[in-house]
Amino acid sequence: MRAAIAALALLVASPATAATEAAGSLDGVTIIDRLDVNDLAAGSVQRFWFRAGMSPIGQPWLVPVVVVKGAQPGPRLLLTAGIHGDE
Repeated sequence: MRAAIAALALLVASPATAATEAAGSLDGVTIIDRLDVNDLAAGSVQRFWFRAGMSPIGQPWLVPVVVVKGAQPGPRLLLTAGIHGDE
């Protein structure tokens, strides 16, 4: 789980080299494998499920991602949280 959170942090905190890639949807929210914030409209709030891997029985591990992109370029902030103490 820590590896999935670290991978997500890298995807969101720095510009990605690959375009945002949709891999389906869940309850109307897009599931993504990659994220490039340059693909998102300025001044928008986007919600995604990031597919962080697969369980041993083939079910995807989905991590919720919310990207708030300002209308003007500026500093970036990454906020992450976990349920268990070692996350």
